[in-house]
Amino acid sequence: MKAEFERIRETYLRHFPGADTSFLDRVQPVAAEVYASMNRASGEPFLIHALSVTRTVAEMGLDREALIAALLHDAAGDPRVKTRLGDLWNNTVQMLVENLERLRRIRPSTPTEEEYEGYRRMMLAVGGDLRAVLIRISDRLDNMRTLQHLPREEQVRVATEVRHIVVPLANRLGLQAIKSELENLAFLYLEPEAFRKLDQGVKEFERARASYVDEVVRIISARMSAMELEAKVYGRPKHLYSIHLKMQEGGRQLEDIHDIIGFRILVDSSAQCYAALGLIHSLFKPVEGRFKDYIAVPKPNGYQSLHTTVLGPRSRRIEIQIRTRQMHEIAEKGVAAHWFYKERSQKGRFSDGEGLAQVDLHAGDTKFWSLAQYQTEIFVFTPRGQLVVLPVGSCPVDFAFMVHSLVGVHCTGARVNGLMVPLKTPLKTMDVVEIITSQNQWPKSDWLKFVVTGKARNKIRYYLNQVEREQLRQRGRELLERDFKRRKISLSRFLREDLVDEHLVELKCQNLDDLLLALGDGRLTVDKILAVIHPAAEKPEEAEPAKAPKEKPKNRKSRMVSGPPIAIE
Repeated sequence: MKAEFERIRETYLRHFPGADTSFLDRVQPVAAEVYASMNRASGEPFLIHALSVTRTVAEMGLDREALIAALLHDAAGDPRVKTRLGDLWNNTVQMLVENLERLRRIRPSTPTEEEYEGYRRMMLAVGGDLRAVLIRISDRLDNMRTLQHLPREEQVRVATEVRHIVVPLANRLGLQAIKSELENLAFLYLEPEAFRKLDQGVKEFERARASYVDEVVRIISARMSAMELEAKVYGRPKHLYSIHLKMQEGGRQLEDIHDIIGFRILVDSSAQCYAALGLIHSLFKPVEGRFKDYIAVPKPNGYQSLHTTVLGPRSRRIEIQIRTRQMHEIAEKGVAAHWFYKERSQKGRFSDGEGLAQVDLHAGDTKFWSLAQYQTEIFVFTPRGQLVVLPVGSCPVDFAFMVHSLVGVHCTGARVNGLMVPLKTPLKTMDVVEIITSQNQWPKSDWLKFVVTGKARNKIRYYLNQVEREQLRQRGRELLERDFKRRKISLSRFLREDLVDEHLVELKCQNLDDLLLALGDGRLTVDKILAVIHPAAEKPEEAEPAKAPKEKPKNRKSRMVSGPPIAIE
């Protein structure tokens, strides 16, 4: 294992020439001690896994704190770590390890594609610092490389999580090499028969096309040399899963895929990329519509390259990528390489012997690693493990309406992580929320003071509006009953008569409920309704006025009566 430590040291120095690596000498015995009694499912010492993760992190070009956190990511709870490492176990390392522990607790069950997207965003939010996310991806990579030692059910669970969450995240971060390896490994465990069949077919294809690949590389290299353009030219097979997807999407067989082997040209500058492109198009006829300039317009994850498809020797289609060596490094290592080249441009090439490990991260660096832009959401769970994504500041009522409208309408209380809390309590990421409901509970206007989601606010307002409308209809009915009683008109007979329906349009009402609502809110009067429907009954009998109250009905203050609650679907 000492040899593996030295490989980590060499990798770190390749990215930070002249840096002080004595921290590795201090961390090595601590890691060996705390992992001494731990073994993996394979029976191997756990330290082997920790070293593998740390080496991947070092290959990404991450800093000293990231390497320490990677090496001890499963030993944070051991009191010997802080005691023995002293100043090396600083606030940054502590934060990274704590965030890694939170990331490890993310275990999706059987999410939908929409929920998978929520889990991807959740990893960035929970990670807090991009280095924690990169370490977690490295951890998952080593898990996948040794997945054969786990039971079949666990293999499928881990591979599914990796395919739907880790792979898209690696792609977003520009980690193309890791993304491709993870895709192939997930393919192996989720579709083993298809994987083995395709793997065998591609290997046979490679053997059959080996001489053709050599021929293309030789032709391009010779022309580059003749033009005094220094370049590295090589052919590389596409990874199995990308070939599998092409076959699935087009319903094609392996022999129908023309670009199983692609070619790559690495040069020193963007200008040389375009010069090499012109040279390639002078050698081979380009295929129309198959050129993409990702140098002028990079992909969202920072990827830059020129892509072209041409008809190579004997008119065979070949795909060629042209990029600078720096673009290639960024394409393989993603966001970590972006940071590395940014630091080099600001600090030179560390020729003074002072690597980044000795330099405190200044404000710009902290902002680079920070994932604060993902802190606008929180990620909470139902008791059954369903992920619910909410805006920061959301409370149990927001959660309830997000789960289902009726759960929100009848919400009477909430338990968060097993404890009863007030409904206005702000939730935080990783909370488990249980909503208590009652058929006798209905939304209250006070809820509008603390809910933050548009869905909750709209549903509460809708319900309160429905209640108000029901109260106005009840008021209209009472006005009608009082006036009809005074006029000695049968209300029940009046409401049953077809004449009412015939005159609804004239009264600008859609139905009887509308009529009662218009009467209740003052848009209609009883006199106006009778004038249209029962002209003969428009005014009360002459004997009646002496018995009727002297004040006019319109001056009376109507009593608001609450009708039955309205459920919201």
